[in-house]
Amino acid sequence: MGRIDFGNPALKPMLRMMADNMKKDTRAYHPPEGLRLRSLSVDNGNGRQIWCFVMEPEGEETRSLPGMLYCHGGGFFLPLQVPALRLAAKYAAALHMRIFLPEYRLLPEHPAPAAFDDCLAVWRQMIVRAEVLRLDATKILCTARAPAARWQQEWRSNSWPNATCGPRPTSDLSGAGRPLRPICLDGAVCRCRMAS
Repeated sequence: MGRIDFGNPALKPMLRMMADNMKKDTRAYHPPEGLRLRSLSVDNGNGRQIWCFVMEPEGEETRSLPGMLYCHGGGFFLPLQVPALRLAAKYAAALHMRIFLPEYRLLPEHPAPAAFDDCLAVWRQMIVRAEVLRLDATKILCTARAPAARWQQEWRSNSWPNATCGPRPTSDLSGAGRPLRPICLDGAVCRCRMAS
Protein backbone atom coordinates (compact mmCIF):
# COMPACT_ATOMS: atom_id res chain seq x y z
CA MET A 1 0.00 0.00 0.00
CA GLY A 2 1.30 3.44 -0.90
CA ARG A 3 1.39 6.54 1.24
CA ILE A 4 -1.86 8.28 2.06
CA ASP A 5 -2.05 11.85 0.81
CA PHE A 6 -3.57 13.67 3.77
CA GLY A 7 -3.41 16.88 1.73
CA ASN A 8 -6.15 15.53 -0.56
CA PRO A 9 -9.30 17.51 0.39
CA ALA A 10 -11.58 14.61 -0.64
CA LEU A 11 -9.91 12.29 1.84
CA LYS A 12 -10.80 14.09 5.07
CA PRO A 13 -14.63 13.59 4.95
CA MET A 14 -14.22 9.93 3.94
CA LEU A 15 -11.82 9.29 6.83
CA ARG A 16 -14.13 11.02 9.31
CA MET A 17 -17.15 8.99 8.12
CA MET A 18 -15.17 5.75 8.39
CA ALA A 19 -13.80 6.74 11.82
CA ASP A 20 -17.27 7.71 13.11
CA ASN A 21 -18.64 4.28 12.11
CA MET A 22 -15.73 2.55 13.84
CA LYS A 23 -16.29 4.61 16.99
CA LYS A 24 -19.97 3.53 17.08
CA ASP A 25 -18.93 -0.12 16.92
CA THR A 26 -16.33 0.43 19.65
CA ARG A 27 -18.85 2.05 21.99
CA ALA A 28 -21.30 -0.82 21.47
CA TYR A 29 -18.71 -3.44 22.49
CA HIS A 30 -19.41 -5.56 25.59
CA PRO A 31 -16.47 -7.38 27.21
CA PRO A 32 -16.52 -11.09 28.00
CA GLU A 33 -17.86 -12.32 31.33
CA GLY A 34 -15.50 -11.58 34.21
CA LEU A 35 -14.28 -8.28 32.72
CA ARG A 36 -15.65 -4.78 32.69
CA LEU A 37 -15.05 -1.88 30.34
CA ARG A 38 -15.30 1.70 31.51
CA SER A 39 -14.17 5.06 30.20
CA LEU A 40 -12.42 7.93 31.91
CA SER A 41 -10.69 11.13 30.94
CA VAL A 42 -7.03 11.83 31.64
CA ASP A 43 -5.56 15.32 31.71
CA ASN A 44 -2.74 15.85 29.20
CA GLY A 45 -1.01 18.35 31.48
CA ASN A 46 -2.23 21.35 29.46
CA GLY A 47 -5.89 21.20 30.47
CA ARG A 48 -7.02 19.06 27.53
CA GLN A 49 -8.72 15.75 28.33
CA ILE A 50 -7.81 12.47 26.62
CA TRP A 51 -10.54 9.84 26.73
CA CYS A 52 -9.45 6.31 27.59
CA PHE A 53 -11.20 3.00 27.75
CA VAL A 54 -10.14 0.85 30.69
CA MET A 55 -10.52 -2.94 30.49
CA GLU A 56 -10.20 -4.62 33.87
CA PRO A 57 -11.13 -7.74 35.83
CA GLU A 58 -14.61 -7.47 37.32
CA GLY A 59 -14.77 -7.21 41.09
CA GLU A 60 -11.31 -5.60 41.39
CA GLU A 61 -12.48 -1.99 41.44
CA THR A 62 -10.83 -1.12 44.76
CA ARG A 63 -7.64 -3.17 44.42
CA SER A 64 -4.36 -1.88 42.93
CA LEU A 65 -3.43 -3.96 39.91
CA PRO A 66 -0.61 -3.93 37.38
CA GLY A 67 -1.40 -1.71 34.41
CA MET A 68 -0.81 -1.60 30.69
CA LEU A 69 -0.97 1.33 28.31
CA TYR A 70 -2.22 -0.20 25.05
CA CYS A 71 -1.61 2.18 22.13
CA HIS A 72 -3.85 0.82 19.39
CA GLY A 73 -2.87 0.52 15.75
CA GLY A 74 -4.49 2.22 12.80
CA GLY A 75 -1.68 4.24 11.29
CA PHE A 76 -2.55 7.21 13.55
CA PHE A 77 -5.61 8.02 11.41
CA LEU A 78 -8.02 5.27 12.49
CA PRO A 79 -9.67 5.29 15.92
CA LEU A 80 -9.72 2.56 18.53
CA GLN A 81 -11.54 -0.46 17.10
CA VAL A 82 -13.29 -3.57 18.42
CA PRO A 83 -10.36 -5.96 17.63
CA ALA A 84 -8.14 -3.87 19.95
CA LEU A 85 -10.75 -4.15 22.70
CA ARG A 86 -10.93 -7.92 22.20
CA LEU A 87 -7.15 -8.19 22.51
CA ALA A 88 -7.18 -5.92 25.57
CA ALA A 89 -9.79 -8.24 27.12
CA LYS A 90 -7.46 -11.20 26.57
CA TYR A 91 -4.59 -9.30 28.20
CA ALA A 92 -6.74 -8.16 31.15
CA ALA A 93 -8.02 -11.69 31.79
CA ALA A 94 -4.75 -13.58 31.26
CA LEU A 95 -2.47 -11.10 33.05
CA HIS A 96 -5.02 -9.86 35.64
CA MET A 97 -4.35 -6.18 35.03
CA ARG A 98 -5.95 -2.88 34.05
CA ILE A 99 -5.54 -2.02 30.38
CA PHE A 100 -5.71 1.67 29.38
CA LEU A 101 -6.61 2.31 25.73
CA PRO A 102 -6.33 6.03 24.92
CA GLU A 103 -8.38 7.59 22.18
CA TYR A 104 -5.50 9.69 20.94
CA ARG A 105 -5.80 12.51 18.42
CA LEU A 106 -5.80 11.38 14.79
CA LEU A 107 -4.46 12.43 11.44
CA PRO A 108 -5.14 14.44 9.32
CA GLU A 109 -6.62 16.95 11.78
CA HIS A 110 -3.81 16.46 14.28
CA PRO A 111 -0.34 16.05 12.71
CA ALA A 112 2.43 14.07 14.37
CA PRO A 113 3.47 13.89 17.12
CA ALA A 114 -0.06 14.53 18.52
CA ALA A 115 -0.95 10.82 18.90
CA PHE A 116 2.33 10.01 20.60
CA ASP A 117 2.04 13.06 22.87
CA ASP A 118 -1.43 11.92 23.97
CA CYS A 119 -0.17 8.42 24.77
CA LEU A 120 2.80 9.84 26.64
CA ALA A 121 0.44 12.06 28.66
CA VAL A 122 -1.71 9.06 29.59
CA TRP A 123 1.44 7.14 30.55
CA ARG A 124 2.61 9.95 32.81
CA GLN A 125 -0.80 10.14 34.48
CA MET A 126 -0.75 6.37 35.03
CA ILE A 127 2.51 6.81 36.95
CA VAL A 128 1.68 10.07 38.79
CA ARG A 129 -1.95 9.15 39.62
CA ALA A 130 -1.37 5.43 40.12
CA GLU A 131 -3.10 5.37 43.52
CA VAL A 132 -6.21 7.17 42.23
CA LEU A 133 -6.32 4.96 39.11
CA ARG A 134 -5.79 1.88 41.33
CA LEU A 135 -2.51 0.90 39.67
CA ASP A 136 0.68 -0.52 41.08
CA ALA A 137 3.08 2.15 39.76
CA THR A 138 6.00 -0.29 39.80
CA LYS A 139 4.18 -2.71 37.49
CA ILE A 140 3.08 -0.74 34.45
CA LEU A 141 3.98 -1.50 30.88
CA CYS A 142 3.22 -0.27 27.40
CA THR A 143 2.42 -2.11 24.23
CA ALA A 144 1.92 -0.44 20.87
CA ARG A 145 0.22 -1.83 17.79
CA ALA A 146 0.97 1.36 15.89
CA PRO A 147 4.21 1.50 13.87
CA ALA A 148 6.48 -0.28 16.33
CA ALA A 149 9.75 1.26 15.18
CA ARG A 150 8.46 4.77 15.87
CA TRP A 151 7.18 3.83 19.32
CA GLN A 152 10.36 2.05 20.32
CA GLN A 153 12.51 4.94 19.11
CA GLU A 154 10.42 7.41 21.10
CA TRP A 155 10.39 5.05 24.05
CA ARG A 156 14.18 4.92 24.23
CA SER A 157 14.60 8.68 23.72
CA ASN A 158 12.09 9.54 26.47
CA SER A 159 13.44 7.07 29.05
CA TRP A 160 10.00 6.43 30.52
CA PRO A 161 10.32 5.13 34.10
CA ASN A 162 9.29 1.68 35.36
CA ALA A 163 8.48 0.49 31.89
CA THR A 164 8.96 -1.99 29.13
CA CYS A 165 7.59 -1.28 25.67
CA GLY A 166 7.12 -3.55 22.72
CA PRO A 167 4.62 -4.89 20.25
CA ARG A 168 3.49 -7.44 22.87
CA PRO A 169 3.47 -7.21 26.67
CA THR A 170 6.88 -8.11 28.03
CA SER A 171 6.77 -7.35 31.75
CA ASP A 172 7.13 -9.87 34.57
CA LEU A 173 4.56 -8.18 36.82
CA SER A 174 5.70 -10.27 39.79
CA GLY A 175 8.52 -7.91 40.70
CA ALA A 176 10.75 -10.91 41.37
CA GLY A 177 12.65 -10.76 38.09
CA ARG A 178 11.63 -14.30 37.16
CA PRO A 179 10.28 -15.09 33.72
CA LEU A 180 6.60 -15.92 33.74
CA ARG A 181 5.21 -19.08 32.24
CA PRO A 182 4.62 -18.18 28.57
CA ILE A 183 1.07 -17.11 27.83
CA CYS A 184 -0.31 -17.44 24.32
CA LEU A 185 -2.51 -14.55 23.19
CA ASP A 186 -3.51 -14.23 19.56
CA GLY A 187 -0.63 -16.49 18.59
CA ALA A 188 1.89 -14.25 20.36
CA VAL A 189 3.97 -15.65 23.18
CA CYS A 190 4.64 -13.21 25.98
CA ARG A 191 7.67 -13.95 28.14
CA CYS A 192 7.75 -11.47 30.92
CA ARG A 193 10.48 -9.84 32.99
CA MET A 194 10.26 -6.67 35.02
CA ALA A 195 11.99 -3.61 33.54
CA SER A 196 14.85 -2.30 35.68
